[in-house]
Amino acid sequence: MVWWLVVAHLFVIGGEALNFLCGRMVKDRKSWICARKIIDVSLQKKYHIGMSKFIEKTLEDGETIVFKGRLHWTFNCGNTLGGVLLAALGAAMLVIGLKRPEQLFVVFGTIGLALGVCVALWGYFIRSKTTFAITSHRFIQKDGILSIKMTEIPLFKIETVNLYQSIWQRMFGTGSIELVGSGGTNHRVDYIQEPFEVRKILTTRMKSVHDAQPD
Repeated sequence: MVWWLVVAHLFVIGGEALNFLCGRMVKDRKSWICARKIIDVSLQKKYHIGMSKFIEKTLEDGETIVFKGRLHWTFNCGNTLGGVLLAALGAAMLVIGLKRPEQLFVVFGTIGLALGVCVALWGYFIRSKTTFAITSHRFIQKDGILSIKMTEIPLFKIETVNLYQSIWQRMFGTGSIELVGSGGTNHRVDYIQEPFEVRKILTTRMKSVHDAQPD
């Protein structure tokens, strides 16, 4: 069973969101980050949400994966927090209904709890539907879970990597990157985790690819 992993993931995200909203930093922030990474990896392995196998199928001879990323938790924080609050309200009504007992409270409490869990889980899955990777030759983005769309851009065609980050995104550690290619074409990805690190990896790989191109 992986329900405990899902619940733990929701608590970690909720705790992290409340931490930022209160304007206080957790004393041991590394513990939160480590816990979230462990939970994310466990969930990905169990539900096969990770895209490693999908990316590996598209790799060319001699091509390797340099970096794999996903969307930031703020992308689905509305679903997560809303689902947690709805589930908590439903659980409270359910407890009250069982103690009195009140049939109406039991019915609405059960419905609220079920809907809250579904909303929170749906938020997690819509976040997981978009993932991306930087390989030694390309930038690859996968959208969708059942119906999949793949976008790939060869690194030698990328001329500039722009980064956009508002003050709120800076507080939460997220942002957007835009890949500007030859001919003025561009591709933008929003709600990226660690956007500066992603940009650094992209520009480093671009330089290596461009230097390897014949004059």
